[in-house]
Formats: sequence, C-alpha cells, structure tokens
Amino acid sequence: MGKLKKCLFLEDFFIVIHIVDKIPKICKNSGISINFNYMNKKAKNLLITGFVLFLGVFSFPYTVSAVTEVSGVILENTTWIVENSPYVVNGGISVSPDATLTIEPGVVIKFKLYLGYPSGMVINGNLDVQGTEANKVYFTSYADDIGGDTNGDGDASVPGPNNWKGIKVEINGQADIDNAVIRYGGYHVPNCSYSFCYDALNNLGTLNLTNSEISYNGTGWYAIKQLSGPLNIDSTVITDNGGTGVSIKGGAVQINNSIISNNGGYGVGAGGNAELTLSNNIFENNSKDVYLTGNALFSHSNNTSLGGNYRGFYMYSYNPPNGSVWNEDDMPYIVDTVAILSGSALTIEPGAVIKMGDASSFLWVLGVLNVQGTDENKVYFTSIKDNTVGGDTNGDEGNSVGSAGQWERIIINAGGLANIDNAIIRYGGFKPSGCVSQLCFGVINNAGTLNLTNSEIIDNDWYGIYQTAGTAMIDSTIIARQSRGIYLPSGNSSLVIHNSLIFNNTGYGILNYSSNTVDATRNWWGDPTGPYHYVLNTGGLGNAVSDGVNFSPWFNYDPTTQQPPIITNLQQFRLDEKVEMVEGESTANNLIIFESLLTDQNEENVKMQVELKEYNQFFDEQNLLESDYVSSGNLASITVNDLPKGDYKWRARAVNETGFTSEWKEFGEISNIDFSVVSIGQAAADLATTVIDGDYLGDAQNYGGKGWDIVSKQYVNTSSVIAGYNYYHAKTVIVDGELRKGNSIYFDDGLDCSGLVQWSYNRSYDPFNFRIKNYILEDSAQNQYWRNSHAVNENELDDGDLMFFGYDDTAGRHVTHVAMYVGDRGNYNVVHAANKASGIIVANKEDLKTLNFFNDDTGFRRAINRIAAVRGYAYVASPVDLVVTDPEGNKITTSTVVYFDNEMSVEVPDELYYTAGELGDDGRPKDMVYWTKDKVGNFLIKVVSEANTSPTDTYSLFFNVGNNTITLAEDVPISEIPKKGYGVSVSDTGTIEEFTPVNIDIKPDSSENTINLGSNGSVPVAIFGSDTVDVKNIDLNTVNLASASIKLKGNGDAIVKYEDLNSDGYDDVVIHILTEVLQLTENDVKATLEGVLMDGTLIKGSGLIRVVP
Repeated sequence: MGKLKKCLFLEDFFIVIHIVDKIPKICKNSGISINFNYMNKKAKNLLITGFVLFLGVFSFPYTVSAVTEVSGVILENTTWIVENSPYVVNGGISVSPDATLTIEPGVVIKFKLYLGYPSGMVINGNLDVQGTEANKVYFTSYADDIGGDTNGDGDASVPGPNNWKGIKVEINGQADIDNAVIRYGGYHVPNCSYSFCYDALNNLGTLNLTNSEISYNGTGWYAIKQLSGPLNIDSTVITDNGGTGVSIKGGAVQINNSIISNNGGYGVGAGGNAELTLSNNIFENNSKDVYLTGNALFSHSNNTSLGGNYRGFYMYSYNPPNGSVWNEDDMPYIVDTVAILSGSALTIEPGAVIKMGDASSFLWVLGVLNVQGTDENKVYFTSIKDNTVGGDTNGDEGNSVGSAGQWERIIINAGGLANIDNAIIRYGGFKPSGCVSQLCFGVINNAGTLNLTNSEIIDNDWYGIYQTAGTAMIDSTIIARQSRGIYLPSGNSSLVIHNSLIFNNTGYGILNYSSNTVDATRNWWGDPTGPYHYVLNTGGLGNAVSDGVNFSPWFNYDPTTQQPPIITNLQQFRLDEKVEMVEGESTANNLIIFESLLTDQNEENVKMQVELKEYNQFFDEQNLLESDYVSSGNLASITVNDLPKGDYKWRARAVNETGFTSEWKEFGEISNIDFSVVSIGQAAADLATTVIDGDYLGDAQNYGGKGWDIVSKQYVNTSSVIAGYNYYHAKTVIVDGELRKGNSIYFDDGLDCSGLVQWSYNRSYDPFNFRIKNYILEDSAQNQYWRNSHAVNENELDDGDLMFFGYDDTAGRHVTHVAMYVGDRGNYNVVHAANKASGIIVANKEDLKTLNFFNDDTGFRRAINRIAAVRGYAYVASPVDLVVTDPEGNKITTSTVVYFDNEMSVEVPDELYYTAGELGDDGRPKDMVYWTKDKVGNFLIKVVSEANTSPTDTYSLFFNVGNNTITLAEDVPISEIPKKGYGVSVSDTGTIEEFTPVNIDIKPDSSENTINLGSNGSVPVAIFGSDTVDVKNIDLNTVNLASASIKLKGNGDAIVKYEDLNSDGYDDVVIHILTEVLQLTENDVKATLEGVLMDGTLIKGSGLIRVVP
C-alpha cells in the first residue's frame, strides 16, 4: 500500500474510506478491503467511476416504494415531514455541523440493517424534534409496524432491543427532542472500541429530552449514555430497557418530573466527576433506582420509589465532593461504602435517612461531616432492613427488621471532624470475623474529633462509641442497649459527656483504659443511685463505670420519663426596693437579692439554691443558700445582708420536692464579675463614668437637672439620664428659646454639675428616696460645699471625692462649680458636667487645679451622708403652694429665691428650704418645706392656691417631725382654705400638736406694746375673730398669755368686751391678763396666747412686746 494521506470515518455506516496515493480505498469494519495498488489503470478508473456513483447515491435521500429512505450526510437545513413518513435510515445518517434537521409531529423514523449491520444517527449540527402529545415522533426498528408494515413482511418480523444503534450527539452538536418515542435501539457492536457502541441515546454535546419515552433499548447496556455536556430530561418515561436507564460519566445532568422504571440495570447511574440533579421523579423496579460512585456531585428533591430491591440513592465507593449536601427526600440514601475525603465536607440536613446496605457498609470521615438534624426532624443512620424510617427500602415487603450488627460503622479518621446533632444511629457495630484492628469496633469509631449532641446511639452490636484517639464532646445524647456504651482502649484520647442518658448497656456504660480521665458528670445512668463503681459508688444500680471516669454529680431522675425543674430569668437586685443590677455593676448597698423564675413540669413546689462566691473562688456546691418553696411558675428570692466589700459571682439551680435538680445556671457571662460591693464613693464614681458625653441640663440662675424623675419618683438609670426624664423646674426662665415656667415639670436629658454629684451618690445609695432622705441632700454646689461635704487633703483623695471651684470675698466663699474625682481611669480621673456647650466631660485633676477658681486648701472635699439631716417638714399635695413661718419667725414662699453665681435655690439659708419631689393625684408637684435643725415652738402654715385651679379642687396637708406625722388637711376644697392657715406646735421632746391660729393684738390701743412687769395692773389683749374662730366660743377660763391667766371680776366673771375692732365682719374680743403673773423676761420680744374653744380646739396667737422693768 502507498502512504496514508487521509482517512474519512463514516462510522455510522461502518465504512472507512482511505485515500491512498490519491486513489480511494474502501474498508468496512467487517474486514472488506480493496487495494488499488494491485489494479491496472483501467480497472482502477472503472472502480473509481463506480465509487463516485455509489457516493452520489449514498449521500442523498431517495424514496423507495412509499417510504423515504435516507442515508449519508445532511449538509443543509432539512425538514422531515409526515407526508414523507416513514423515513427509513439505511446504513446511517449524520447532520453536519452547519445544518439543522427538523422533524415534524407524527414522523416515524425507522432504522434498517445495511450490509448486515444496524444503522444509526450522528448529530454534529442540530436535531430539532417537534412531536406533540397527540402526534409523537418515533425513532424505532425497521421491524416495528408503527407507521405501517414498512418491511412488507406482515407479522413475520417482531421488533426488539438492539435492532438499531441509536442517536449520538457529538461534542458540538445539539439535540432538542420533544414528544418522541425512542425504542428498540442500543445495538452493541462486538469488540467496539468507540464510545458509541451500545446506547439508544449517546450525548457528548447538548441534549434536551422532554415529554418522551425511551423504552425497550439494549440488552444489558445503557438506554441513555451521558459522556459530556449538558443533558436535560423532563417529563420523560425511561422504561423497560435491558440495561441502565441513564448512565452518566460526565457533564451536567438534570432529570425532572420523569418516570424511570423496569430497567434491567440502574434507573440512573452516575460516576466520575458528573453533576446530577434529580427532582420530582418516580422510580420503580430497577435493579437499583439511583447508583452513585466516584466523585459525582449529586442533589435531589421530591423523588419517590414505588418498588424494587434498592429503593433509594445507592452509593458505592463514593466520595462526596466538597460542599455536598444530603437532604430529606421520599427516598433514603443507601450506603455501601462512602468516604468523605480530606479537604471535603458533607452536610446532612434535617430529616435525611441514611441506610447501610449490608454488614460491610461504612461511612469513613477523613474530612468534615456535619449532621444537622433537629428535635422534630432527626437524621437517621440505620440498616437497610429497618422499615420504620425511609420505607421498605430493600423491597422484601417488610419481612426483615432492623437489629444490631447489620452494618459496620461511622469511622472518624485522625484529622477528621464529625459534628453530629439530632441523629439516631442504630443497628450497626458489625465486627468482621477475626478482625483485630481498632477500626473493627463501635458504631462510631473515633480517632479524630467528634461533637455529638441531642442524639441516640442505640441497639448496636459490641460498642456504641469506640474511641482510639482524638477528642469527643458529647451532650444530651442517649447511649443505650449495646454491650458497652463507650469504650476507650489504651492511648491518649479525651472524652467529655454531659446531660446524657447511659443505661441498659449489658456491660459497662463507660470503660476507660486511656491515659485521661473521662468527664462524665451530670448524666443519667439508669437509676437514681447513679452508676456502679466497685469503690466509689458500690450502691449504684445504674450502668457500671470503670476507673478513670469522673461521674459525680449525676442526674437522680430519668429524663425520658421525668423532667427536672427549670430555672430561668436570673436577676440580681440591691435594697429591699429591688433596684436591678446589671452584670458587673458596683453597689454601695450590702443588701443583695437574688431572684429567679422556677417551674416544674410535674407541678411540684420548687425552691432555689444559690451558690455565692467571691470572684476568685471556685464553685464547689458548698455553703448553699436556699429560698422557701414556691409553687411552679413563681419567682423565688434569697436576700443576703452585710456582704463585705469585694467582687462576687453566683449561680443558681432549682430543686423540687422530690429532690430533682436543674442544671446550675450562672448569672451573666461565665468568668465575669457579677457584682461588686464597694464604698459609696466608689459606687458614685463608677456611676458617674456611665454618663460621660451626656448633656448638661441647666443654665445660669436655673434649677438644673438632678437625675430625679418626679413622675416615677426615682433617681433614674443611666439610659434615662441620656434619653430624658421628668424633672422639676423651680423658676421661670428661657431655656433653648423655650419659656419654662417655674414650679413645673419638663422632660429633658442631662445633669448640671451639682446634679451629677447628687444623682451619682443618691442612685448608688437608694434610687427610690428623694434627696431629703438620701445621701446628698443639697441641690446646689454652694450648699454641697458647705453642708454636704468636709475638707480632705489631696493626698487622701479617694474615688467619689469632690473638687469645688469658686472665689472668696468679704461675704465668704462663693462656690460656682463642682467636679467628681473618679480615680485613675486611664486617660482621665475627673468627671464633671462642665457647661451647656460641653456637656458631661472628663478631665484630669492636675489640669483643673490650675484654674483660677480652684483653691488647693479648700477645694478637695469628701461627701458626707445627710440622710438624717432633715429634722422636719411640711408638705402639701397640689394644687396649692406653701407659706411657712417657723417658731423664729423665718418665713418661706415659692418666691424666697437665693441666687448663687451659677445656680439658684428656694430657701431661707440655714433655716427653711422649699422643694418638690413627688406629684399629686392631679399631676402637679407636691410642695415641701423642710428644715435641718431642731425647731421648738409654733409653726404657722398657710396654703395658697396655684393659678388655673378650680374652687372644687382639693388638697391635703401634712406635717412631720422625727417619726411623728399629723394630717392638717385631707381632701379639702380650695374654696375652704382657712385664711389664717394652720398652726403646729413642736415641743422640745419632738411632740407635735395642731392648733388653730388666731391673730392677737397686745395692748390694742398702744403701738409700742410695752409691758411693765412691776405693775400690779393688767394687760389688755385683743383676740380677732375669723372664718375659723368665733371668739364667743372661746372658753375664757382656758385663755392665758405667757402662762398668765385672764383677769376676773369680783363675781368671778372674766373682764371681756366683744366688738368688731377691725371692721372685717367678725366679732373680736378684748380680754385682760394679770401683769404680775406674766412669765416674761426683759429679753422677750414676743408673747404667745393660748386657749381652747368650746369644742376643744386649741387656739394660739402671738404678738410682739417690749418688756420694761
């Protein structure tokens, strides 16, 4: 033969044409060969001429006796129509790369033998099959009488598998096949080395198959073979094929809404690096419904198997690609051998069922396994014979049942990681006969890392968990009904198990030969007495434990039948008023309350146990505090008094009447300080730092914010200082362009300088007591300097001490500002409410000392507790204001305003102070006048109605000294306010007594009221009548002035005269007092008259006098 120049393969025809020395050579796979080198020229020319004629016939369709016979190469766009149907492919046909073959509805294409070999079709270009539901397109055997008895033999020939080859889609070809029936193909060429040797459909390009049927193809091979490119199958029936329905070696395949049944091989088989997606398909009676091997990437949803011996996704020597997800479906996973390779991760979602195919099946974890079941939707690892989940997977109609040892195990290799949550693993643990390898034991065999939670390891052969190395963290898991629950052979491994149930294992619950102690505390061992240990718990009736197992404490109840009590909502408070403390808060109060919500599902009474420790101590369940029993669903509390200063932590648990206990629950974050008991100064300093960058509330000559919310009646928390609160505004001013009336309530945020001090201390000390019963009484920096602090040296400064700023003049020290020293806080040690522009800011002491208004000698001071400073007070519920005159004649009203340089106060300095700390029922402030020194004598208290009040509005008035309080008025209408007010006398022992005030005039005809104690005469005194006193009702026998009685006539009657002296419409009376018995001295300037009305009401009145010898 000459040199081979070119070879054209028409493998569809089973003919190969060679051009040798420019002379064609025709060869057939059968071995037919013509060698032109041995022919003479004439013979060669004759043969060439015949060959050219042969090609002309062979390359173009021709019609023979009412059919359209086709073969060769389609070089241009061509349409096969039903009028020319059936089309008979004789020898083979192909569509060239630039051509499209369109096949209309109803067309029948039959393939006949050529030279003894079946025909086929190759798509290098495009195939567009346009069948309809009513008019399918058929690709079938020449012997198939669909479309007529084309071969003309009547019933002599019967179609069957392998009658023709198939349709091959080449790499750049595309076939869109809709509503077609492809049957009786799949011929297998003997000794064929090509990829297109035994498939009804063979795809290397793009194949879209919809609404079609692939049936009765092949004998033991494939109906559809996928090699590369995309394959999309939808709404198609793949049935009764001799071999596998769809065999996938590569490319991306989607099969949806199809029926795959009665195939002699697998329904679908995938291997290599193929991608397979199955959705909404029905499988039935295939040898295996779905078969996966190699590294095929697989996903699925809503598939169903109706029959067969392997009704699921069968996996043999399968390595899930990284990122694979197994999810719930109507078909389970059937594992023969699966390995998650190093660097790969497999996630198993809730509800997935994994069944092991036989006793040698296993799952090997060299990479990462994440099992993500839920309490409602567990993941199952079980036997193929287990029909209780995933259905009758092995198709024996329920004749087999799951039992121990029906599959091997999950093996976690060194370096592997298994996170298993909410899984049930059962019926495994098979140990091959004679196997001595450590890989032969346990349904879970761990040498890597195992995290097992909320799961069940039950009914397995030999050991539940066999750990040879690595670590295991197990929680809330049942390990039961194995020979041994957990076995650790010799070696270095770590295992921790808590909150779990280890029971009914025939040998040990835990048997440990490793070099590390197993932490197995807080588990149920099958009996309230705990696990049996031959030394440590000889009375234990639960599963046995070996040495090297720390099992105490254990659960004394069975969580499967009994539930422990539950403890939630742990809170901590200070003071009886229950001021909540957040984690890490410091307090100056050493009364701490611990509280929690306790519930018991058995409706037993429950108590709380608290373990309180100093922060540097360990919890050891010693010296527990206990509450009283409460009914389920109620709060329990424990109060601790007199805690020494220090940092503390605590935890609590619930205990019911049976003795069942909850888990210990630690307050806050583990390892954090829960609270600290500190000095009041430290607590105030810590609190002051929480409002840094807050606003300044106040202005010059304006009563600023003190942090007291007059509505909620408390010193507010930090967030309210920042966000705003309801504060009492004493004087009418303009603030930020807004008119704010005095004696009113406004909502605003921030503090002024003295307010920062008052709020920090008083909230730390007792947030629910107004300043008159709290640590810092004074409202202004001036008064805090003089009355609420004492001087300290700079080298004695402690957290919470104060720095005062001001100036001195002839009137004394004028304080204009106060700041708080908070100790070293890194870049600052002072916090102060600087001014309205700057707000609450930080500073350094050394910098502030350089200011002109700071005096090193007197500027450092320490706050003193003024909680007992108030000696008495009068307060009235709105809508009235107070006018109070004390025994010394000091008088205070709402207008008695004292201005300091940057602040103001309503006060008579050192004597009387006017404030408001609460609201009345009508929402108006309750006015209060208080004093800080003991006052003995008579108080005159008048009430004055505020603006915009109704005569029917009512008020109530109270007076207090020490522990004594009297009610002067209760729900009295405004229209009945007594003009003379109310009188209260205070004795030197603190006794208080109410009286009705009267006006008197001593010596009414004299302007000097001179009294000569040496005179033997009498002193006239006028008692004026009023709306509250009818002078004719005075019991004259009870009247005295300065302890001197009234002068009587000779007949014993009083010398009196009734007349309206001041022309006010009320009768007045003039009496005479014996001068010689007046209890007066030359230094007295006032004399008091007392008497009693006929109804027993005490009356008092005072007048100015001048005593002469």
